[in-house]
Amino acid sequence: MGLSLYACCGCKLNTKCTGCKVSAFADSFLGLPGAVLNNFATLVDALITSEMHEAPQHEKLLLVCDTPEYLRTHASFPALPVAVKSSIISKICFDHGIPTRMIQQLPTIIQNAPMALFKPAKQTLTDSVVVVTFEIKNGAPVIIPIRKNQQVGRNQYYNLVTSMYGKEGPDPVQKWEADGLLIWKSQP
Repeated sequence: MGLSLYACCGCKLNTKCTGCKVSAFADSFLGLPGAVLNNFATLVDALITSEMHEAPQHEKLLLVCDTPEYLRTHASFPALPVAVKSSIISKICFDHGIPTRMIQQLPTIIQNAPMALFKPAKQTLTDSVVVVTFEIKNGAPVIIPIRKNQQVGRNQYYNLVTSMYGKEGPDPVQKWEADGLLIWKSQP
């Protein structure tokens, strides 16, 4: 079964939205129109609710935002849409315990400049970065691994969010910097 893609206005398409009146990722507050944020939040809520009612929708793909400048500049990500599979939304919520409200803010969290970008500890993941956000869950920084230029379906490529969780334990920023994994760090 193919993946469904929800565009900026909520229309179900297999390509970029061109027929709606809401411009996907138009310039507005933080580069994200309210319709995109509201639609993403609504879709996240619907996916989580369906999962709780034992009717998971794991075959869906949600557009999150355009790839932000910091990923293009510092990590050589292509200018593709950032997306997340609905199965990952379920994992983020139910396995990692990230609150629904925080998941619903994923477009804003990704668009805002993060605390830092790191290479993954696994050196084989050359197509990925770990985004350390300013968000906190139970005292731990929330991190978002993202893989670049991933094919989903036929001839469709996205930069994919692969998880989101609170990184518990010793301060990961200090550890990963000491391990030489730092790509970029925001200035205080």
